[in-house]
Parts: sequence; C-alpha cells; structure tokens
Amino acid sequence: MKLILLTTLILFAFSTQVLSQVGVGTVNPTAALDINGDLRIRTIISETDLEIAKDSVLVISRDGTVKSITSEAIFNSVKKTVTKANFLGTTDLDINLLSGSPILLPFDGELIDLNEEYDTSSYSFTPKQDGYYRIFGTVNLAPDDLLGATSSLGVSLQVRNGATVISEASSALVGAIVGTTDIYLQPIRTVQTIAYLTTSDVIGFYLLNNDTAPLDIDLLTGDNAYIFIEKVK
Repeated sequence: MKLILLTTLILFAFSTQVLSQVGVGTVNPTAALDINGDLRIRTIISETDLEIAKDSVLVISRDGTVKSITSEAIFNSVKKTVTKANFLGTTDLDINLLSGSPILLPFDGELIDLNEEYDTSSYSFTPKQDGYYRIFGTVNLAPDDLLGATSSLGVSLQVRNGATVISEASSALVGAIVGTTDIYLQPIRTVQTIAYLTTSDVIGFYLLNNDTAPLDIDLLTGDNAYIFIEKVK
C-alpha cells in the first residue's frame, strides 16, 4: 500500500512538472509559456500609473525570453555623444595668423567625452555614428589685443578631411570714440550649428584671419574658450 502511494505521488509530481510548461508551436518548451511564432494581443489596457514605466519595461533577450528592465537601463545602454574641451594651459594662448590661412585651435583639455570621439593630440572630433550633431565653439581675445577698425577676425569651423566649412562666425570690430580716443572692442567669437556628420568626418575648430596683414593675438584660456559637441539624432 505504501509502495502504491509513493508511486502515485511521484507520477503526480512528474505530471505537474510537465504541465507547468506550455509550448505553442513547439513540443519542447523551455519556459512557463514558450511561443514559437507570432504573438498578437487584440486589446491592451492602458496603464495609468506612469511611474511604472521607469521601473519596469518588457524587453526580449537574446534567447527570445521576455524580461523586465528599467527604462533608465535602456537609456544608459544607448551610446551617447557629449564632448567638451578647452585650452589646457592657464596663460593666454599666443596665435600668429597669416592672411587667409586658417589655424587649427589646440583644444587639448578634455573635459567630457562620453563616447571617446575626441582626440586631444590632433584637436579633432570623429563621430562613431552617423547623425545630426550640435556643434558649438567660442574664443575670447585678450583685452590687450588692439586690432584695426577693419579687422574681421573670426573663428571658422571646418571638416578636416576637406576644405568644406560647416559654419563660420566672423565679426568686425565695434568702434567707439571716448573723448579724442578711438576704442575698438573685440567681440567674443562664437560659432554654432547643427550638422549631419558621418563616421568619416573629422571636425576641427579653426581661427581665420580675413585681413590682408598678419595678426598676432592672444586668446584667453579657462572658461573663456571651449568647444562642445552633442549628438541630437
């Protein structure tokens, strides 16, 4: 009698184990519900608790198993581009500019580079993904630089694998008369744009002298000069 009861319990446990996994389109289920094919849900109830989205999102793993993951983990899994650099030195940066010859600005102080796309040795940015990028750069002349009233010193942004100028900012000096003295102000040079870049593009920030005569200027360092690049799409 005891033997019969033991045998019955073993068979019941085995059958329960088998029935605990249901296969659709497969005779060898590996999960509680194993579907080999399409899944269609005709009606879905909208979730009113929006806080759930940040804590639990359903995803499909590499083996096809549906699992739960946080929305933060999904966001962090996407490669994001945010790059910021400035001049590493603390003293003014001396720049000699020939007429019409752009000079690559040596932004060698890496502040942020989430996707490792900026090279501080070549002062260039190479995107790892095609897409639209927000590009910004600014420089500030030292206060003791006095340029002629016709000077139009500007900062020019160029793709380094060619002569194509993506964006350029060039400002003539602002003049004012104080008593009998002519005073010319050097506005901050700022260039900004949104451009579509590919993985073959190499972006550099250049300073261009549009005057006919050479210019010797000093650029302020620290927060007065930096570049910023961010992928927006």
